[in-house]
Amino acid sequence: MPKFKKPDGNFDIDTYITPILPQPWLHYLPKPISHFFGYRTDTPKKRPDVIIWLWTWIGAFGGVSVIEAVFQRNPYFAVTHNVPMIVGSFVLPLPNLPPSSSE
Repeated sequence: MPKFKKPDGNFDIDTYITPILPQPWLHYLPKPISHFFGYRTDTPKKRPDVIIWLWTWIGAFGGVSVIEAVFQRNPYFAVTHNVPMIVGSFVLPLPNLPPSSSE
């Protein structure tokens, strides 16, 4: 098991998971098929974490937007089953706001 290091902001889960996973078998497949499944003969250069975080945010925002569009455009959810919009559950909770009063 690898030693724990002082956190530097770049957490790599592969450091901890790779020793317990079986060896990859993709290099046995023909090159186009193994490339499609993600096998590369040479290691790609490491991208900055900020770029990875940016694309992660864009992907999550796009996924939630698609779910929002489906729930808004399809009357099956709102009319037939009276389902609330799902995006409300993805909103960051704001604990400092006073409770709303219905007067």
